[in-house]
Amino acid sequence: NTRYQTKPVSKKVVVALVKNVLAEVGRNSQYGQLRLEDDSKRVYWDEDEVHHLTPAEFDILKTMLSQPEKVWSTQELNPRIVKATIQGHKKNIKRKFEEQGHPDPIKTVHGHGYRLVS
Repeated sequence: NTRYQTKPVSKKVVVALVKNVLAEVGRNSQYGQLRLEDDSKRVYWDEDEVHHLTPAEFDILKTMLSQPEKVWSTQELNPRIVKATIQGHKKNIKRKFEEQGHPDPIKTVHGHGYRLVS
């Protein structure tokens, strides 16, 4: 894997790696029933648009869609914010999907991080 970095890794290197991953995702991404349109900043479950996602929530889903089978640590999802903030965003994403009758697209992998549900 060309993204593997040995510890310690500087914040500057992590930010550069995350930016590269985001650039690789492309404009539209899909995994299972989850679809993301980068140009319009819209997220869909099947054909239903999921409304009111914040830019941070959109970016979390976009990052996860870059490698949908991967288990992501909170540091990998956003190296600039703390774990509790990622947990809060994850909780809000779950609530917004469930309010529209859709399942939570992110599963917690205890002790490791988060992964997308296909």
